[in-house]
Amino acid sequence: MICTLDIGTSQSQVYHNHSTSQSKIFRTMVDTPWYVSNQTLHQDLGIPFIKEFMQEKSNKHHARLEIHTNLLIELLLPNRNNKRLKRQST
Repeated sequence: MICTLDIGTSQSQVYHNHSTSQSKIFRTMVDTPWYVSNQTLHQDLGIPFIKEFMQEKSNKHHARLEIHTNLLIELLLPNRNNKRLKRQST
């Protein structure tokens, strides 16, 4: 098992790094030719990309939190109000 510590990197870069590693591992496992795209590889194996998988799990988690019977769980939900800072006159 590979464990990485991604400090100071953007979320999209983390997904890209993990997705690249995932595709390389899959290519090695099934001995895929170089001309087969990663999209085709994932479709044939029936395995979603990491970003899609994490988005699906996040959506399910938030959906479960919204209908939870414990009222304290509502505190875990992200704030729906978009607050913007007021400009200070210079």
